[in-house]
Amino acid sequence: MTSPENSAGDIVVIRARRTEPLDAPDVRRLAQPWTEKLFGRVNVVDIIEKAVLAVTLINEQEETMGHAALYDYPNISEVKPSEWEHWLSSFYDGFEYTALNSLFVHYFVAVPEHAQLCAWEIVNTAFNVVTDLLFIFLVVSRGHLPDSSIASVFEPLVPSRPLQTPHSVYVCHRQNHVPLLDIRKARVQDHDDVMEVFGHRTDSLKEIYGEYFLAELVDAQDEHMYCLVAEVDGLAKGFMSISDDVNFNLLNDCFELAPFHGLRKPHPDDVIYPPDKEMKLPKVLQRLNSAQLVDSPVSLLVRPDCYSGDVTISITEGLDLSETTRFKPVYFGGLNAFSIQLFAVDEKYETRSCDFLHTAFQLFPNYDFCIISIQHLVPEFPLIQNFVRVTPRCPSTLPQELYIFHRSGILKNFAVRTACSKDYSSVEMLVKDIQLKNNLLQDLTQFNIARRDPNLSRSQGYVKSFQRTSSIRTLFWPPWISSPFHPLEEPFGQPGLQPPRASPAKRGLHQEGEDAGRVALQAPPCLGPVLPT
Repeated sequence: MTSPENSAGDIVVIRARRTEPLDAPDVRRLAQPWTEKLFGRVNVVDIIEKAVLAVTLINEQEETMGHAALYDYPNISEVKPSEWEHWLSSFYDGFEYTALNSLFVHYFVAVPEHAQLCAWEIVNTAFNVVTDLLFIFLVVSRGHLPDSSIASVFEPLVPSRPLQTPHSVYVCHRQNHVPLLDIRKARVQDHDDVMEVFGHRTDSLKEIYGEYFLAELVDAQDEHMYCLVAEVDGLAKGFMSISDDVNFNLLNDCFELAPFHGLRKPHPDDVIYPPDKEMKLPKVLQRLNSAQLVDSPVSLLVRPDCYSGDVTISITEGLDLSETTRFKPVYFGGLNAFSIQLFAVDEKYETRSCDFLHTAFQLFPNYDFCIISIQHLVPEFPLIQNFVRVTPRCPSTLPQELYIFHRSGILKNFAVRTACSKDYSSVEMLVKDIQLKNNLLQDLTQFNIARRDPNLSRSQGYVKSFQRTSSIRTLFWPPWISSPFHPLEEPFGQPGLQPPRASPAKRGLHQEGEDAGRVALQAPPCLGPVLPT
């Protein structure tokens, strides 16, 4: 949120939100003479709908002040959307530009008196919302210079060799707007700065853990527990305590951790499937599953022989619950997770909370999962937006929510490509524990043979591959969900199939408020002691 002054000297409050199709008429009215020269004639509704990130700025009266549409490929017809990385790297060296860390401005408009500030605010919003974003590009025809409002934000990208294209490229770097946080191990000298980050929670923390809990925690660091700080201009603006002292048995008793292999390493003796025996259904369930009850005028929740208008009998009466107990896997492998026990960050930098995770996994290289538990009523904060919520078991004895993050979430060296026959064995290994694995493998075989479904409708298959690892994920992309994506290739010479790309996800704009910069506290009974005993 920004508060500039208008020509009369009054304060104008501007805030950002995601663009909606209903904003199209207001966006058209903001177009200036230079808009068509830079971006050409565009269908505003179409460009809003298909944008990876479309941002609109509004004032206190809900009037549109500015708009920008960002895509994951340049807005030039000479370059295919799937080949822009090679095109850009062939003329510009110095950085690795990928679909994961780059976005392109396809459209920008703003009220003239606040155009420069709107451009600055939209760029800051994009960097805050898309955490992996490092570069925002503006591609214009050679001979056309960006408007002064944009030129103040973007700088020319100097080519490393003579250009063979009639376009010029301008770039905006994250480091000039929302830089990455410098994460390091905490020192005792950081005590005063970190306590300021805790803010009004300081007194409650001292009551729970003692007067000098932070100094003791930092001083007790070892190979099983680390304290990290986010340093900005020499000051600590964030704090995270991580530890591998986790009560895994309790977590498996209270949460459905089977999709995460119980947070343990694979072991030959693991029992992950229920025994092959026929389960005896209770009589009540047999009644519910009986075909004879179809179209029956008698309610299933009452006994016909004792029915009256005032008396009903529970369906669970006399039900032996032990017969329907859900199977619980048993794991024997080594531990495979560490926990975040204490976390706090300054409100100004909370959108960069994910920077802690890179350093955390470097300190625990043998673990694949990072977990955090919070109380039920704690509002969602930016850090856990990167995590996956775990379903609690019924009944669960812990009054907390559990969130999990896998180390693959910090990997950036993967690419999406078309599936081929040699991927079959890798995909088969990948989906071996999935219930519908046979369906997936049949789809892959059908795609490799005919590039069409059995009903002759066109299909496409893709795999996401990492360096030294292939077929991490398989996707089959039907045409009826293709509208929000741009074409990567056109099989049989027919357009219309549009696959997913390795681009920043479409995420909702974070709404700042009084809950920003909050502290996440971990309860010792769930994850182990916060302070060493």
